[in-house]
Amino acid sequence: MNVHLYRNIPVEVTAIEYFQRDWDDVMDFLGGDCQMEGVYFVGWRDKEGYVHSEDAPGREHCLLLQLAEGQTAVCEGDFIVRGRAGIHVVSGATFRSIYERV
Repeated sequence: MNVHLYRNIPVEVTAIEYFQRDWDDVMDFLGGDCQMEGVYFVGWRDKEGYVHSEDAPGREHCLLLQLAEGQTAVCEGDFIVRGRAGIHVVSGATFRSIYERV
C-alpha cells in the first residue's frame, strides 16, 4: 500500500503583512532580495482574487515584486515570507492557517 500519513516539518519563518502604509518596513524586510527597480505598483485585487492593472481609489493596493524566482503580486493583507526556500508571498488566510506567532 502506497498511502502514508504525513506531517508538516516544523519550520520558523520571518514574515511581514503587506499594507501600503508600511512601505518602508516592507522595503527594509526585503532588503537585497528585491531590487527597488523590481517593485512595481500593479493596481488592485477583486473579490475573486484577480489583480487589475489600473489604479482604483478605495481598492486594496497591490505591488508586483521581482524576486529571484520571477514576478509575483502581493496585495494588502498578503504576507511576504522569508523561509528556507527564499522569499514568497502567501495570502493572509493561508498564512494564518499554517503559522502562529512565536
